[in-house]
Amino acid sequence: MGYHGELIENGGVLLLDDLNLLTSVIGADDGFMRAKITVPKLMEALKFLTDCGFCLDGIDLNARSLDMSNAASLKITYPTNPVTLTGLKVMAIAQKDLYTKGRHDIFLRCDYRVLMDDDTDVAAILKDFTAPLPAGVRDFCLKLHEKYLNEGLKCILDVFYLNVRLIYSCKSKEVWTFSASYDSGYRMLIKAQNVHKYPDVIETFPIPLQEKISRGYGCNKKLFGEPCQKGCHGFSFPLDNSILDISQYLDSWLSKEVSCLTKKK
Repeated sequence: MGYHGELIENGGVLLLDDLNLLTSVIGADDGFMRAKITVPKLMEALKFLTDCGFCLDGIDLNARSLDMSNAASLKITYPTNPVTLTGLKVMAIAQKDLYTKGRHDIFLRCDYRVLMDDDTDVAAILKDFTAPLPAGVRDFCLKLHEKYLNEGLKCILDVFYLNVRLIYSCKSKEVWTFSASYDSGYRMLIKAQNVHKYPDVIETFPIPLQEKISRGYGCNKKLFGEPCQKGCHGFSFPLDNSILDISQYLDSWLSKEVSCLTKKK
């Protein structure tokens, strides 16, 4: 709809002349694919869009079937916020024309940054990344970001399909990552590998945090006889209000880990 539709009536309507285009999707490799979708499944998808606030003029969604060979044009509107149609079209075109490796799922992520000429400051990316999080958690993330970049750490954005990561590294060693993924949600992943060098600091932490650290991280299946929980990604902490109770300890932990990495041998 977004790619093939034509914006008319000052952008308030998206017109689709050929309903058969509804079964044509843009593949991740830029190519077009003919989706194997039955008419009932198509009707189900269109009904879902109406539940989301789209209005579809030209299709009777209550009909038992739809004759695609004899169907009229379709007019799509979004009364709640008409400018959404412009965003829908722009992001669909960006998905088709601007997809490259490292720019996965532009449309699904609504990644408007691919349309910008200048590189965006990583702090602005982090603000967008943390926007859905509770205010206290956002402040925690932004303060860590500012503090450790001032101490010389590097932060890079890594996008892989619907997974988004902000990776903080010191001398090419990953220290921690802010991660958002469809499977695991928002998390902070700490890859501290020098814990044995500062046991006196770890001993000041709350007991549950000490126990988590003492257990280490790695492949859950191999190390702990548990199903995969992506433990190889590091010590995992959900980015919700629960992290605020241990935020000062995580900051101290990161400080010691960075100190070990920057200390001259």
